[in-house]
Amino acid sequence: MIAVGFSRGQSWIAAAIRWLTKSSWAHCWIEYPSHTWGGRWMAHATDRGLLKELAQPKLDYWGVVVRYKAVRDITKGLEACRGYVGKPYDFMAIAGHVVRIVGHWVTGKRMFNPSRDAARLTCSEFVALILKEAGVPGTESWDSESITPGDIEALCSRSDDFHVV
Repeated sequence: MIAVGFSRGQSWIAAAIRWLTKSSWAHCWIEYPSHTWGGRWMAHATDRGLLKELAQPKLDYWGVVVRYKAVRDITKGLEACRGYVGKPYDFMAIAGHVVRIVGHWVTGKRMFNPSRDAARLTCSEFVALILKEAGVPGTESWDSESITPGDIEALCSRSDDFHVV
């Protein structure tokens, strides 16, 4: 089973992300089985960069998580985005998200993230790219560099392609 997962996070940064995005979630990832390495793994972006690592220690640490089982095969998206693993985290995108969100609050208009760096990604940008590359309906018009964990959770919660695990 491949799943899209979400956590609240325990840091002040996670609390700020949840507040700014008006979402329950501060972090997201793709969780998948590995027949080569054994066990369940996750692909996600952290302050250490874009990683693939064992899922269980992280899930235990995060505590409150929600996972959506992908009914649609999103392996194509994982394969298309595997070259991003090892890339650095996009800290500037966080500042860009703040500008974008505050700009939306002030003007009422949806804005794109002004701080864009395709070589660096945040967790939601990484997951958005994977889902978009997998051809998940509802992602066609996504600008992956302007997507938040809450946007991804909203897609999963309303899509027939995902079920809560």
